[in-house]
Amino acid sequence: GELDNHGADGNGNPIGGLIYGNAFGNGQQFHEWTQFISYNEFCIRACVGPNAPVNCNHIYDEMGCYWNMPANYNTGVFESCQGNDSLPMGLYGSSRWYQGVSPTPAAHPAPASSNCVTTATI
Repeated sequence: GELDNHGADGNGNPIGGLIYGNAFGNGQQFHEWTQFISYNEFCIRACVGPNAPVNCNHIYDEMGCYWNMPANYNTGVFESCQGNDSLPMGLYGSSRWYQGVSPTPAAHPAPASSNCVTTATI
């Protein structure tokens, strides 16, 4: 399922969940983030700046990693890569798709990545 900074009641899912990282500054707290965990996939996106709520939208909790954050999810592959920015999930031109509305659009293509370093496990 999806974990995020807001949750259904605005207190986070899980309540009080916080994300810190060094990608955009040492020990920076990310106020917009979304994460998916299941038995066979894991992905997380943390966003900063004025477009953070759009880029880390967390209303697609049933769609999983493949749709929300297209990337290489090959079984047994654990990589850390540099990559281009991806398109915001659910945003197609000036239209926003909402979960549950048929038909479901295809996921955006995975952004280009480079300088990938493989690790044995996460």
